[in-house]
Amino acid sequence: MNGCIVHKKHEFYDSFQFQEYGEVDVRNAIISASRINLDILVIDLDTAPVTAMLSALHTYRVQRPNTRIIILAPGRQPGDTEVAGIIALGIYDIVAPEDDEGVIPELTQVINNQPATYTQAARWLQLERSDKDYSNKGAGGQPKSRTEILVQQRPLGLTTIAVAGAGPGVGVSHLCLSVAYHLAKNNNRVVLAEWPIGEKKAGVESQYGCLSPLGAKHELQKAHGINIKMAHLNGFDIFLDARSFRSIEYVFPVIAQNSYDYLVLDLGELGPESPEKIAEMDRAALAVFAVNAAPYRIERFLPFIDEQDLSVYVPNLTRWKIALNLANDKEIKWFLDTFSKYVGKVYPIPYMANIIEQPDSIKDILQPVLPTNVVASKKPFSWLKAILKK
Repeated sequence: MNGCIVHKKHEFYDSFQFQEYGEVDVRNAIISASRINLDILVIDLDTAPVTAMLSALHTYRVQRPNTRIIILAPGRQPGDTEVAGIIALGIYDIVAPEDDEGVIPELTQVINNQPATYTQAARWLQLERSDKDYSNKGAGGQPKSRTEILVQQRPLGLTTIAVAGAGPGVGVSHLCLSVAYHLAKNNNRVVLAEWPIGEKKAGVESQYGCLSPLGAKHELQKAHGINIKMAHLNGFDIFLDARSFRSIEYVFPVIAQNSYDYLVLDLGELGPESPEKIAEMDRAALAVFAVNAAPYRIERFLPFIDEQDLSVYVPNLTRWKIALNLANDKEIKWFLDTFSKYVGKVYPIPYMANIIEQPDSIKDILQPVLPTNVVASKKPFSWLKAILKK
């Protein structure tokens, strides 16, 4: 073990190689720690405001993806929004005893155990909301308190493809339609949904709601007692109401009612202020990042590779598939020459007047999540039939 960074000294730590930071700027300490190849990083969640903590931990996760991070959160209960934000970053080791006295025993156990999985951490993603139900009165005519419990879930067997863009107008929606169509034409059950922005915000209408001229058929489906707007186009479904939902955790239970093979998730514009979207990109089976390589639009991409400013989120672009939208040969060559050390393979996306007329680059992008081609197994006694035919 190379060591951990801790907030307070305790005799427990004498058996390991630890460095004590005490009371310091935790954000700067975490960012500085990314220069060291640690095996384990232990962080007390109460040492900094949650916004600064999430920002610093996201940066650290990008810089040191193989370091195991353990969060100390004594007294926290499932449903805690700050811990839920930590889980969204892919950090699943949570030490949360009832009081401070239980921290050391539980931390010892966590360190000695295997790293926690998403399944173990999912209990922290319960959201509890209590409101007044005046239609159902209790004793004395008083309104009963109604509680809704929602547990974050990913439908089993569902492969998520997250598509986002470096700035507005880079063709994310058109790319999502092309991806969904390619999957659907190969006999896969596909649903396309937008990232929720909340029912109380302006502009919540789905941008896929005007596809009737293209042959889209609209219908209402029942899901959890409410009517859901859906559209069917070229063999795949579009979840029109997803944009108006409160969060992505309310979208998955609706999708789980149908046996879809793929979810194409339209995240829209991605930026440093979008930690939830970036976490979803990292969590998806395939992340596609649309970029406009034109000189007057490339500044939208630069914050994602700015190594000088660690306060800006720097995703692991080598894992993401970069889709250069409407780029000519000169722009593609310039982009590769300039940013090759930051990105993996780049896929040019030419102009498509119709999503049915698709370039080969769409299939190339999806290759990691497409079913593996296997040789058909021989029928029983096929060798005997072949001999008898002779």
